[in-house]
Amino acid sequence: MVSEALVYLPYPYTGSGSSYTPVAIAREFPGQGLPVCTYVPSVRTRLPADLDVRTWVPQWLPRSIRGGRFHRRASAALVDRLIADVERLGPGIAVWLWPCADLDAVRRLKDAGAFLVREMINTHGATFRRIIIEEEARSGLRAPFNLSDADIAQENAELALVDRVVSPSAGVDQSLLDCGIAPEMIYRSHFGWDPLRFPDRSRLDADVGFKALFVGDITIRKGAHRALAAWRDSGINGELHLVGRLSPELAPLVQAEVARGGVIHHAFTPNLSDHYRSSHCLFFPTLEEGAPLVCYEAAAFGTPILTGPMGTARFVAHEDSGLVFDPLDHAAMVAALQRLAGDATLRDHLSHGARIAADCHRWQDAARQRVQLLRANGAG
Repeated sequence: MVSEALVYLPYPYTGSGSSYTPVAIAREFPGQGLPVCTYVPSVRTRLPADLDVRTWVPQWLPRSIRGGRFHRRASAALVDRLIADVERLGPGIAVWLWPCADLDAVRRLKDAGAFLVREMINTHGATFRRIIIEEEARSGLRAPFNLSDADIAQENAELALVDRVVSPSAGVDQSLLDCGIAPEMIYRSHFGWDPLRFPDRSRLDADVGFKALFVGDITIRKGAHRALAAWRDSGINGELHLVGRLSPELAPLVQAEVARGGVIHHAFTPNLSDHYRSSHCLFFPTLEEGAPLVCYEAAAFGTPILTGPMGTARFVAHEDSGLVFDPLDHAAMVAALQRLAGDATLRDHLSHGARIAADCHRWQDAARQRVQLLRANGAG
């Protein structure tokens, strides 16, 4: 029976984005009977006080010191510490890996006898790249970045070394199967949300007829261009609010829609409560995801989720907690918006279903499921 685990986050902790999720889950492991120690090479904002952590570059060091060559030396020193702890704890100790670990470090952990569990934040790189390239061809837009052959080869090499892979959604499941990962290697789980972060989940009346909300980077990958087109053609009397960083390739499109009216752009903010509380839906036709945290959070406020299969995150059910459509089907997206805007009874039904679904998908639920999977199918 596994009684302890080590969590390795190979990039800096910033308190948001891809560094938030590993810490949110690690904090909940002890409450599920699995003590953990978390290894983070550098810290750029305050870590939770209840996290048992090892780091080489604390927040209080000057920013000029925390980066560059010093960060690389600190990362190497932290890996040495992690491997020494694996050897001290003995063969079979579970090490929870998050993406972008150095391949040599993964090999050394394997050689030291660790049972390696690797989390996925997004789909496999090959799937990620294919989705972006295909959408560039359809839309005539260019994404700001893409994955190289070397990036994908690195991911494949890492996945070949680990003992289990955690997938947070059906879309990630399929991407792993497509790249040759055996079904029995996959821990099928989910991500979550933090009730302490959102203590007041009461609804607010929207100050417009119908308010749709998009939260996230405003990019091709997230389907923001498709959201804008569907909103424009829906003819709904209301507003679409975009909250997030605006990518250069979509800036002209967003600016044109804002000038036309009915679309409001807000800069990224970590304080999303009022947006969730006052919106009639989260309209999120994302094309590539792992399990978007904004969907869990919006659902926690009783905000119905309008999304494609990549946004369902194992908890959004069509006609129950939201409406699910093909994000490449423009007419289907327009119809979903129009239907929700015109049917208050449906909105109430989906709002109730969203709350119920979210209440079963908190971070503590995500941690509990991972511990159960590990004990049932993993390290001894």
